[in-house]
Amino acid sequence: MKLLVILLIVYIIHHICKKLVSTNRPRRTSEITVRYNVSDSGGYEGYNQPSGKTAKWIESGKSVSIRGYNIPGGLIYVGEKLWDYYRYGNAACLINTKLKTSPAEPWEAVNEMGYWPQYGYIPAKCRGAYLKWLAGGRTEPKAYIGYVFLFFYGLERRLLIDGQKGDVSAKERLDIVNEVRRLLKIYGGNRSLRGYASNFLAMEWILY
Repeated sequence: MKLLVILLIVYIIHHICKKLVSTNRPRRTSEITVRYNVSDSGGYEGYNQPSGKTAKWIESGKSVSIRGYNIPGGLIYVGEKLWDYYRYGNAACLINTKLKTSPAEPWEAVNEMGYWPQYGYIPAKCRGAYLKWLAGGRTEPKAYIGYVFLFFYGLERRLLIDGQKGDVSAKERLDIVNEVRRLLKIYGGNRSLRGYASNFLAMEWILY
């Protein structure tokens, strides 16, 4: 029995870490030339190299204004530069304040979102729809699940990367866990989100 429990824990850790790394890999588009030459900045040439103000983590309960949207509740990364795990470019979850947005509803632009969406590579109207979903308190039940995942990526990064550096307090971990549980109540009907969120909660339990 103990062996089975250990194997289950190892499987969960491997599954979540693999997914976390995958979400931070940039998608190929017609505007990106993929080359694997390390640049002087520590990233990889051929991808958009982050520049500008270093991103800040907005704590739970805090509000921030982005492109005319007043976003309550915090739990997001906001800024212009936040390296992904492999230093290919900005992390998928970063809300880059330099990028333009267009007005849209949270259930629109579904066909223009990739399977692993990244804020920096989705169309302006998708960014607008995402910010509107955040501004609405992350409660719109009809919201496209890709927007929910964009937000979820940030929670993953905060806990699994920043948390391992000692930057996340016990209270903040609880805030993140409670937020994931809340998202599950609204969007848990989606099989993918339910699986990733459940594994995330298991990982949090194992680590802390």
